[in-house]
Amino acid sequence: MTRGPGPAVVAVTVFAAVTMAWPLADARSASIDSLDARMVAEQVEARGIDDARVLEALRRVPRAAFVPPEVRWRAHDDESLPIGHGQTISQPYVVALMTSLLDVGAGQKVLEIGTGSGYQAAVLSLLAQQIYTVEIVPELAAAARLRLTRQGLRNIHVKQGDGNFGWKDYGPYDRIIVTAAAAKIPEDLVQQLVEGGVLIMPVGDPEAVQMLVRGVKRGGKLYAHPVRRLRFVPMTGAVEDGPMSREPTSRSLVISAVGRPAWTVGATRSDTRARRGGRTRAGHGRVLRDADRPCESDAVAHAAGRCAREAG
Repeated sequence: MTRGPGPAVVAVTVFAAVTMAWPLADARSASIDSLDARMVAEQVEARGIDDARVLEALRRVPRAAFVPPEVRWRAHDDESLPIGHGQTISQPYVVALMTSLLDVGAGQKVLEIGTGSGYQAAVLSLLAQQIYTVEIVPELAAAARLRLTRQGLRNIHVKQGDGNFGWKDYGPYDRIIVTAAAAKIPEDLVQQLVEGGVLIMPVGDPEAVQMLVRGVKRGGKLYAHPVRRLRFVPMTGAVEDGPMSREPTSRSLVISAVGRPAWTVGATRSDTRARRGGRTRAGHGRVLRDADRPCESDAVAHAAGRCAREAG
């Protein structure tokens, strides 16, 4: 098994906590009454996200500050945007959906895999005590650190490295969010999640449409349930697939935190198949766009790419 770039660490470590009442940069204050507020109303609230804390955080983070100058005029559109190095900043609705599903508490510690532009970390920083975020692309990690510092967000710590291995130095974490797709959830991430903690990640064929799953760790295992179909760009780095198995249990994934991950999914169709063995590339990436039509197959079918035809 090969690893991605070395474990160089770039840290933004000044304050120990942040609250919704923190004063932010001038651009943040100006955006609250303008395009960001309109974006939240039309693209997030209108689509059913009603978590007041999440909505307020999205209003307070100036999205335009997290996109390249050449696409800044599109910063508030309901779509993902390129940020260089083959990565994107997720569309506003997807950021809101994943943040809401994460259910972050004010005193909690969050690990994000896939820093990208830093926008998701910025939103989370207004909801949690500490954010630890890992980005595999050195240029993106450095740019995100500078951008987050300029925004006055001092409870965010940025590391350049392979996100498959998490950030063990500061674990375990109350919440983990992965913003890129892989065929399985990396074992190290499950191990770094506290008992009762929540993990959000897109699972499935990285080249097709995946299933966003929400998992809760109980008894050392991650019980993850499908939320909805989304399309994410693939993770990068390197990790070997663990075995998958089909069991006549409930409609949920069970990922063991000990040894190689074992997947257990209750199938709804007799022909459900699981892909075994091989290698997958895994690390960081950003959401491309959410897919609006529901998928009839379960999460293992997504891992086999069965829902790709529905993406259009």
